[in-house]
Amino acid sequence: MALEGSIEEFGLPEIFQMILLQKKEGVLTLTREKTTLRVQFKQGQIIAAGDGDAEARLADSMVKAEKINTDQLKVALKTQKNGRQSLATALVQSGHLGAEEIKKLNRIFTEESVFALFEWKSGSYKFEPKETSYDPEFVEPLSTEFILMEGVRRTDEWPFIKKKVPSTDMVFEALQQDPPPAPSVKETEKKDEDSFESMGDPSEPEEEEGAWLLPWIDGKRTVQEIIDHAQMGTFPVYKALSDLLSQGRIKATGDVGGREKRSQFVSFKELSRRQQVARIVFNSIVITGLAVVSVYLSQSVYSAVSNAVQPVLEVRALQAGMQRDYLLFALDLFYLKHGRYPDTLQQLDSEGFLKSGREKQIDLKQWKYTSNEITFTLTHQ
Repeated sequence: MALEGSIEEFGLPEIFQMILLQKKEGVLTLTREKTTLRVQFKQGQIIAAGDGDAEARLADSMVKAEKINTDQLKVALKTQKNGRQSLATALVQSGHLGAEEIKKLNRIFTEESVFALFEWKSGSYKFEPKETSYDPEFVEPLSTEFILMEGVRRTDEWPFIKKKVPSTDMVFEALQQDPPPAPSVKETEKKDEDSFESMGDPSEPEEEEGAWLLPWIDGKRTVQEIIDHAQMGTFPVYKALSDLLSQGRIKATGDVGGREKRSQFVSFKELSRRQQVARIVFNSIVITGLAVVSVYLSQSVYSAVSNAVQPVLEVRALQAGMQRDYLLFALDLFYLKHGRYPDTLQQLDSEGFLKSGREKQIDLKQWKYTSNEITFTLTHQ
């Protein structure tokens, strides 16, 4: 039986706590205006969270962090499609990433999605008990108890941190620190006397808070680019910047750095769309060429019509090929969002995966489609 209601009446911490205590398995769907997020649970622990585009998020993160380039992503996408496997598996097999690195990123993605929910003051929720699964090679369940405590802490600290770092377009540079003065002879002797008593004193940190972020602060990267490269999550980066500002170790230089570089970034969805457009443009050129050749080589109207019969058949075949490309692309997007293929082609249309005018003109009744969720067959009738 599904559990649903309003966030205003039953807060998110209470919902998560109930799922944790009862060790439930299922999917929690949360909706606010046009935003929908889903959190998957296994035995009360969180195994995934997001808007359903986990593979797109992984690909974009890798490219933004410059762990892989666009050409390498294209190869991985081709490998993924040919082998009907996950993008994570394709990236590991290609040697670009390790499984542990992907596991870390998946944890950060999940944490970011869940922590964002703690800022919701309105919306609706629905928990549906159902079987869930995950790949232990790339996913490690998160402690729901930790998420609850950390979520409350971050919610309390965010307003103060955002006052110091109000924009992701800000750029910071590190400041030179004066070396500490050399200790006097008396101070050295005193330190030697106290060394035994001070050994193992946990109150003295080994490294100043936020210092781990300094390698990424170069006076050029924006806050967003630092988040992308550090791959530690949004809140830890903001917290480290806030600490470094308080220590006087960095200063803001402006809001302009890196914008030109970021504008060149090609997202996972855009890359997939470009690949599809390239196929369609190629097919369109072939269709136009066949039509022109059939008319140009004709000696008369009669012979043109007669000789055009075969090219027309070829044109129809190419048009069917173009429609097939549209449908294959839509099926891939559906799989990325839901982790399975649709039961019918009509689901592609009803869920908005066929958006353009050409896609809307496809007569789905002319296509025979069967699916068992992990694979499918598609033929033109």
